[in-house]
Amino acid sequence: MKPAMKTLLILLSCLGILGSAEVQRAESGHDAVFRIGISSRTFEKINRNDAIAALKAWAATVVRERDLPEQPEVTWFDPVEDLRTAFLQDRLDAVSVTVEEAMLLGVQPEAVFLPATEQGFHVRYAVLVHRNGGITDLKGLMGKTVVMHDGQRMVLARPWLENVMAGRRFGGLTPVENPSKAILQVYFRQSRAALVTMDAFALACELNPQLQDDLKVLTVSPPFITSFFFFRPTFQGRSRERLEAAITELHTTPGGRQVLTVFQSSRMEKHPASILDATRQFLTAHGNPAKGVPSREAAP
Repeated sequence: MKPAMKTLLILLSCLGILGSAEVQRAESGHDAVFRIGISSRTFEKINRNDAIAALKAWAATVVRERDLPEQPEVTWFDPVEDLRTAFLQDRLDAVSVTVEEAMLLGVQPEAVFLPATEQGFHVRYAVLVHRNGGITDLKGLMGKTVVMHDGQRMVLARPWLENVMAGRRFGGLTPVENPSKAILQVYFRQSRAALVTMDAFALACELNPQLQDDLKVLTVSPPFITSFFFFRPTFQGRSRERLEAAITELHTTPGGRQVLTVFQSSRMEKHPASILDATRQFLTAHGNPAKGVPSREAAP
């Protein structure tokens, strides 16, 4: 299960897409629709039909825990320019996007929602080499092929590596099926280096402590945020208050805790948008796709 998909599944589960919303809508006599936009890039490594099926399957998990009158309406957008048009025309109340796509939207949200674990919610990339492989610094990567798992959390891995190489050319990135395979290929000296997340390496070392002895981290990235969920700034009022409470209080209910456990998160956290600044600065320094796009400031 990819982290971005994990985030959205948790959010949609706590909103109760199935059953409950339909009943309350019928009882209230009017539509209470909460419109969510999903960027296809958020799930670019997942089959669209599989993603939609998973969303529907998990949405009923906490229906018994929440009685929200809002009926979520999920729209898949590809390309992201279509999502931007819908967002700027106020046809969406919330979106799930990558940080890069949020910059393309030209909006400054006042708050963002992120899944948190004991390790936090940032992603840090690491270049791994074998301790006896003869590579002692980044110069040693010149001409060498680096293996990596091309998952959603890795969207900033390539630009970060190219940046830290400072113009030195490595032999390219070779995709593998999962982070464990990338790590083990270096361990068994089938590859000279691997690009993975620090979380993936920590988990691998927990399962196999020998990896900690035989592999070393050549360099580590600063903490990044790859994707997040946020409300349209002009979407205000009681509905938003109820929805925010459902998201941030998910860990306080039995059903909510079950969902969080399944998706390896302990809670959903609301943070000021400034938490994205470091990632935005990195993207700006490496070709901000939103350059020249007029921004839309958050409502007070």
